Amino acid sequence: MKKKENILKFRDVKIEKSDALMLFIVFSFLICVIYFNPRLLALLVGEEPFSAKLAVVIFVLMLNMMWLYGIYHFGHILFSCFTKTKIDKLHLNDDFQPAVAILYTTLNDFNEKACQTCLHQDYSNFKLFICDDSTDEAIKAQIGTFYRMNRDKVEILRRLDKKGFKAGNINYALSQIDKKYDYIAVMDSDTRLDADYLKKSLLYFQLSSKIAYVQAKQKSLVEQKSGFASILKTIIDVHWKYYMRLKNRFGFVMWYGHGAVLRRSIIEEVGGIPEVITEDLAFSSEARRLGYYGIVADDIETGEETPETLEKYRKRNRKWVRGTYQYLLRIYPKVLFSKNIPWFEKADIFISAFSLLQAFPFLLLVYVASFIMPYYYVTSQLQGPVFLVPPAIYDSWVQVLFKTKYNVFWVLDFYLIMFVVIFFPLLPAIVELWKTKKKMFTYIAMSTFIHISILLDSAKEVILYSLTSKAQFHATNNSKSKNDSRIFLIAEFAIGLYLIFYAVLTYNIWLIALGVAFILNPFIIFLGYRKPISTLIPLPFAITTGIMFFIGITIIQNMF
Repeated sequence: MKKKENILKFRDVKIEKSDALMLFIVFSFLICVIYFNPRLLALLVGEEPFSAKLAVVIFVLMLNMMWLYGIYHFGHILFSCFTKTKIDKLHLNDDFQPAVAILYTTLNDFNEKACQTCLHQDYSNFKLFICDDSTDEAIKAQIGTFYRMNRDKVEILRRLDKKGFKAGNINYALSQIDKKYDYIAVMDSDTRLDADYLKKSLLYFQLSSKIAYVQAKQKSLVEQKSGFASILKTIIDVHWKYYMRLKNRFGFVMWYGHGAVLRRSIIEEVGGIPEVITEDLAFSSEARRLGYYGIVADDIETGEETPETLEKYRKRNRKWVRGTYQYLLRIYPKVLFSKNIPWFEKADIFISAFSLLQAFPFLLLVYVASFIMPYYYVTSQLQGPVFLVPPAIYDSWVQVLFKTKYNVFWVLDFYLIMFVVIFFPLLPAIVELWKTKKKMFTYIAMSTFIHISILLDSAKEVILYSLTSKAQFHATNNSKSKNDSRIFLIAEFAIGLYLIFYAVLTYNIWLIALGVAFILNPFIIFLGYRKPISTLIPLPFAITTGIMFFIGITIIQNMF
């Protein structure tokens, strides 16, 4: 008997892709490198020892990386404002009613409301499979109660071993469920579906037999579980509106591990879901290497929760950092040499993935710029057309704060590129929340704090994976998952104190922003997001903005 999929007449519409966005990013980046680097590298001319020259080279390379990501953000914002990326809607073929298996994956984080939305689908030919890897007996009992209330539509799948992380859970489910299920919808424990989710998703598969998966747009839930999550939820909406929706036309469409429907035949052709931490990115890459691709369905939304505490946010980030590092080492080389993937998609994959590993090179930049280079290049000796040489070295904080006309050594063009690097990642959120100024300032303050505060933790994960090659998967809301190490939190606090002390000693105000964020981490993790600690969260953003404001004013003063 032929499968229903074989009856379907695919339109085999070719999804047109363009390298225009990536060309803009690469071309703009090269202009910056060619324009600024010779002037920065002028610091190499002198009597300084090899260690000083090495510090300059590291400084320039790390600065180049920051410019690349600043331009990457700028390019996406620009193209999202002037580009239409929606795919034409289709009418569902009445003969095309394939069986769909909804796989609800959980690991000690069952969410009954979310699971219930998987059942309430305006589509008859589906079944819900709860893929339960839980070890918490209370959670397992809760799932059992849910099953007994919906036994005609639900089946529970449990495995003896927990190998292969989430991918192993999915692969086990695929080995157990009937072959009649041609399409597989994968959900996380917090994924909320609209009633027409399956019906709308299946429309897109009629476009082409080459479509491996249809990824719905993720949207933050209106109601979050905590004040922390309520503030930070905008990050989800901004990411999908200004970055992901461009991927259909200008980049690589990734399956996000949830909120998507996958074609089972392609999963089998790939050899199952790759059993690594970032199984979503790995499967997306493998499918693309075989000539298949994914689609972002901009007209389909699935709800997603934001981590409700800083500790859970850090836990999720650790999983992403190690998983991405593992992916870049083990799977990306195959992508790089694949003939089926265009160059701009390869570049998009690498730039997007490496963004999660930026913490280590950024901290290296801070270390070189704040501790090594000042030892060899004191302020009055710092030469080169990128810098203004001030007439006097600081004698006190009074000079730093009130004589800015004499202590700033950036020139205008260098200031502008650094302005793009620092502030443009926040621009989409500013546009989205402009009408509600209080929410806007609260979000950008929290977002700045979060991205600074996790730097040490992210760098630690890069170092640990480099040394051990051990992958760890911690479900964000897993009640049994390992929490932050107290020893490391104490270390973060101590490093924060030292940075502030060093900043006061050397008049390096930039370091105060980092120091404050590192000091606040243990207090927020142990005491929660509450006053008076929460009132200090805007400090890193306020300090950074204040520095950039006074530098800008000073440059303008020096021009006249």
